[in-house]
Amino acid sequence: MRVLLDENLEPALRRSFPSGWEAQSVKFRGWTSFSNGELLAIAAEHGFQACVTADKTMEDIVPKPPPFPVLVLPVQDAVLARQLIGKKVVPLLKRGLGVGSHYLDKSGRLVPSHVARRAIPARRAHRRRIRQATPSASLSPVPAATL
Repeated sequence: MRVLLDENLEPALRRSFPSGWEAQSVKFRGWTSFSNGELLAIAAEHGFQACVTADKTMEDIVPKPPPFPVLVLPVQDAVLARQLIGKKVVPLLKRGLGVGSHYLDKSGRLVPSHVARRAIPARRAHRRRIRQATPSASLSPVPAATL
């Protein structure tokens, strides 16, 4: 099986796949300048049969369903990703997944996309609150007791 590792995962993870499988990274192929939709189309043209990524927003950016399974890992950390690839991704790909995006949670279970991506707006809102709070915190007067 030919598997493409997206640019947000370490290229060294290609060694996590069993012998006989060909896993290559986007960085190794020199495809980092392509958008997600272009990347998946080019990968399909070059005979790739699956893609592994940590990009939870790939489904939003790709204009049509991917031509092969795209497994979305919940982590970018190389150690945890290696464990998920060995214990969950490889068996799922051997079993045969349909085309489209498939999301894994940290335990390696397949979850629906709306569940896996639910945390994204919450994280963005949290970051917005931090950015909004930071300038006003720095402009607050110094209490008289600290002078």
